[in-house]
Amino acid sequence: YTLDEYFNKEKLLFKKEPKLPIKLLLSVHYLDLDTIDLTKLPKTIRIVGSYDSAFKDEEDFLIKIPYNTKKLHEMMCENEKLGGKFELIDDELIRWTFDDVIYDISASFDDNTINVYKNNVFKTHIAELDPDSYELYETICKIGEVGNMLVVRKTLGVMHVLYMGVKEDYKEEKRRIRLGKTYYFESKKE
Repeated sequence: YTLDEYFNKEKLLFKKEPKLPIKLLLSVHYLDLDTIDLTKLPKTIRIVGSYDSAFKDEEDFLIKIPYNTKKLHEMMCENEKLGGKFELIDDELIRWTFDDVIYDISASFDDNTINVYKNNVFKTHIAELDPDSYELYETICKIGEVGNMLVVRKTLGVMHVLYMGVKEDYKEEKRRIRLGKTYYFESKKE
């Protein structure tokens, strides 16, 4: 079936013609963003970040996908909840500075990187996050909105993100022996 044929066939399952518009929810995880032109999808499809939050998302999920660093910087400037201070460097890098951490962020359609550095004299590299395009802005919000935090454990050179999100929701795991070093970076206003 073509997508339109499938949609019309499924629509026949309703006993009466629905009064509200009907759309197919499709998780962005099923799409290959490199090969599909999202602007040409039928109006009957609604792209969502995940099915869990399908009705919490903004009407158009696709506007949350930054295709380059400059667009990401514009999105960050519009979010008043973000802490720290950020600047766009040569349209290729966002340097986001807090008292104890620096994030160097670059975004492109197929390659996104968030490098995490301790804000000290040596600018010690802690971690590198590689979110997909549809996760990048959400990751920025999770680590950077005021009151949120990033928790990273580094053990024998291997980095593990333990938590990203609201500080009060973080439940630290209780262990007797901890290998490696755990870093806690909280987002605060400048």
